[in-house]
Amino acid sequence: MSQKDAPNPTPSSEQPTTAPRTPSWATTPDTAKSPTLPEGNSPVAVSGTPQVSFAKAPISHDAGTDLTETSVTDTLTVRAEPQVVQDGEHTSGVTGTELGRSEAGVPEAQPAGGTTAVTRRGPDLSPQERLRRQNWMGLGGRMVGGLVTLGLLFLAIQSGWPWATVLFAWVLLTILADEFGGWFGYLGVLLGGLTLLAPAQPVETWSVALPLVGGALLALLVVKHSGGWGVLPFAAAVFALPIIGAAQYGHLLDENLIMVADPDLQRSAILAMLVGLALSLVRQFVLWIVDLTGRRAERRLLHADQATVR
Repeated sequence: MSQKDAPNPTPSSEQPTTAPRTPSWATTPDTAKSPTLPEGNSPVAVSGTPQVSFAKAPISHDAGTDLTETSVTDTLTVRAEPQVVQDGEHTSGVTGTELGRSEAGVPEAQPAGGTTAVTRRGPDLSPQERLRRQNWMGLGGRMVGGLVTLGLLFLAIQSGWPWATVLFAWVLLTILADEFGGWFGYLGVLLGGLTLLAPAQPVETWSVALPLVGGALLALLVVKHSGGWGVLPFAAAVFALPIIGAAQYGHLLDENLIMVADPDLQRSAILAMLVGLALSLVRQFVLWIVDLTGRRAERRLLHADQATVR
């Protein structure tokens, strides 16, 4: 009778007679066959990996009415320990590197967690690239600062303050706007012309003060742009001398020209000029200190690099 025609086996609560399957990892080293060295006087390294097979009891599978038997065979791979044999001047054998060890024979240390710590560094920028980025960042800051200063000047002109206060704000904010860029200073001078259109400002006063103070302010900006902090006293003189001279000798040119001798005009214009140039001097001095400190740091780094190379 074939297996197909055999009746279905009756389930039984008795334990199966077949021995349980032993996992491959539970096999003791004693069951593995040791590799046999070849016969001869001089031993050689064992480089092969012998295969040892263990036959297991067949396992029956119940799939409906079909009964099949499968023979399971476990395979154990025995890796030979590294053996080094000196054969004259030639050394043969299995090195520690082939078994996942370091060249010194010590297992390589692995960081905790099984992960390798990687330190990421930003890209090294050339001095030209760093200078270009600094220039772009500085340009953005100057643009914002100049536009904000001009906006404050526009609000001061349209605020309805007394003309002496508006004159003070015009001169001061124009000099401050010039610190963010030369064109902002010239735009500030042009914004002074809005005083003639402001409804709260006296037109007869500004018709005299605007040409006098505006011309002196343009001269101040031209001299200021010609150099650094060393030209600031000359810029102050170029601004103050025309105003003081007009107050002293303006009546000789026109008897009706008495507005230029108003002390409020002189006080507001000259005081605003002094405050603006003082702030400009402080800014230039701070930038000079920062630049000097940066150059000294770069010089020290350069000397350190040269000493390391030597």
